[in-house]
Amino acid sequence: MIAKQIKGSGFRGVLDYNLEKGKVIDSNMAGENARDLSKEFRVSRMLKPNLKKAVYHTSLAVSKDEREITDNEFKEIANLYLSKMGFIDNQFIIFRHYDTEHPHIHIVASRIKLSGDIVSDSNDYRRSELVVREIEKKYNLLQLKEVNQNSKSLTKNEIEHSLRTGAPISKIVLQNKLNQIMKRKVSPPDMIKELNLIGANVKFNISKSTKNISGISFEYAGILFKGSSLGKKYSWNNIKDNIDYDKNRDSKIIVDNNNRTESNQSGIHGTSKNSSEFKLTRKISESNRSKSKSDNEKSTGISQNVNEINQFRIIPFHLIQDELGDDEEYTPKKKKNRRKKL
Repeated sequence: MIAKQIKGSGFRGVLDYNLEKGKVIDSNMAGENARDLSKEFRVSRMLKPNLKKAVYHTSLAVSKDEREITDNEFKEIANLYLSKMGFIDNQFIIFRHYDTEHPHIHIVASRIKLSGDIVSDSNDYRRSELVVREIEKKYNLLQLKEVNQNSKSLTKNEIEHSLRTGAPISKIVLQNKLNQIMKRKVSPPDMIKELNLIGANVKFNISKSTKNISGISFEYAGILFKGSSLGKKYSWNNIKDNIDYDKNRDSKIIVDNNNRTESNQSGIHGTSKNSSEFKLTRKISESNRSKSKSDNEKSTGISQNVNEINQFRIIPFHLIQDELGDDEEYTPKKKKNRRKKL
């Protein structure tokens, strides 16, 4: 199970979205439409009018290969999740969605308790991971292995991409495959073959002066990773101690692999960005440079466009409520048709 948390400032937009996408399976509120519900949420909001982000919106999603989960089970899961996260005396509403292959629910709640206290958001992502692991065990759900101290935690982008597409998280796929490789202490040629079989490429970073391997990088599903970005356990210094590596024996195979990898891609070293993002950013940059603007105008335009891309990639616009009030609806701005002066 994967949990994704978002905090916002307006209830109306997030309620419109969830009522359109799914059905209500539980609530402690009386309203039946977004306007009435947002007015009810205003009751708790008035207790702490200076709190900018009073909206708590989270989704709980299970694998598409999960057993069938009833509405009643999802209701119990959501209530347990809320109580474990500190939402004891808060207004809430739970929705079940059917718009993707993986079963999931959304919870919208006020961060302000009816007592006037605010639910703490300290370490809430870490606490959420622990609660989700507990729920998986209690309800016999497919378990996502908890990330240990030698593995990097999942980022919000990775979780959101998995929720949107239903695809497995690339970082976890690579970590699991490398765990298997190190457990069996295979040789570098076998490691390369096994990674290639799952569609992953590997590049060994070789020092020009000493010819020693100084690091390792991976590419999987169009995403580039340094070994250390997966966690300490997956750095070259640790991997080489846990596989059957011999410098004299394996050097030629490793160089051949690097040449083959470099012919198929470039820039794998030192980053973990989606290659399509680089292309899109580069196009924007080239487009801005082609315009006859001052250096300052060009810099501002590029920065603004890239920020807009990153913002959309992180959180879909319909989940961002910071600029909407409780009674405001999101209306896309219409582009003005401007005629060129002759």
